[in-house]
Amino acid sequence: MRGNERGLISIVITVVIMLVISTVVIAFAQLVRREQRQALDRQLNTQAFYAAESGINDARKVIETAGLTQDFTSDCNEFAETYNLEQTVGDVADGVRYTCLLVDPSPPNIDFSSVSSEESKIFALRTKNASDSITQTMVSWENKAGDTDYSGCPAAGNFPQNWPNNCSVGIMRVDIVPFNGPMSRDDLANQTFTAFLHPRTGVSGNVNWDSGVGINGRNQGVVVAANCAVAADRDCKVQIQGMPGGQQYYMRIRSLYRQSAVTICSPNCANPVELTGAQALIDATGRATDILKRIQVRVPIGTGGSVPEAALQTNDTQCKRFSFTPTSVFTDNSDPACNPTN
Repeated sequence: MRGNERGLISIVITVVIMLVISTVVIAFAQLVRREQRQALDRQLNTQAFYAAESGINDARKVIETAGLTQDFTSDCNEFAETYNLEQTVGDVADGVRYTCLLVDPSPPNIDFSSVSSEESKIFALRTKNASDSITQTMVSWENKAGDTDYSGCPAAGNFPQNWPNNCSVGIMRVDIVPFNGPMSRDDLANQTFTAFLHPRTGVSGNVNWDSGVGINGRNQGVVVAANCAVAADRDCKVQIQGMPGGQQYYMRIRSLYRQSAVTICSPNCANPVELTGAQALIDATGRATDILKRIQVRVPIGTGGSVPEAALQTNDTQCKRFSFTPTSVFTDNSDPACNPTN
């Protein structure tokens, strides 16, 4: 009887060990399958992303070479079919392609993810529909990295040598030129609106096109206190009011002290009209097997975009070096490159 019990105990132990081993093997197999699927998903994600990027590049090339005025925002295949674009990326058998390509040449705003003091952004400011006359424009911006400390922003009108660390956003310089036909040099000088939008908190953030400041009563160099507060969209806002209707405009923006993300809307960003001739919004979706990847980018139309801040640029030493402070100017001709004999 005891021998039979010993045999039963051995069977029970064997069964338990087999169950434990089977559980370990099944868990290991599931882990391997999960790792394989994750590796495959990463590969397909990369392929889908590059397929979407191919769609972006195809659309960008069309805009640069053929120009674009028509909306392609309702049919995923209309743009590719109109311009005979090959949507497949690589071998057809791989099934990697961009499945949807939408292009909007007149988005509801003009948006720049990065504006610095190194180069200006110059672009057209005009509406798609002639009946939508521009009489107001909203400029909104915030720190490019998303910092939101406005506790130490200097008083409006101060341009310190070193911008305080506890003011996350810099000053936005805005130049707007009305353009409705040929202009003389005097017209350009007298009609240009120039403002320095200075970050503050708890202010109205409004400025009139004409308010008696600058040449011939035109606002040229006026300092405007911008209203800055943490918001779902851009934090700092200025509303430019009283712009002459029935005009086309060109606009130049430059961010001083800090890199900024900037959005331009007309009349404001809550109820914008469509703006044309500045940027196109490209929306591309790439597919690899069962993985989809979507990308949206802005590209300049025509000559809009970045413009250097100097008429002459060099990567070498110039023949005259100088530095300046608020009270003095110091020139240095001791550099060998500045020696006329060299």
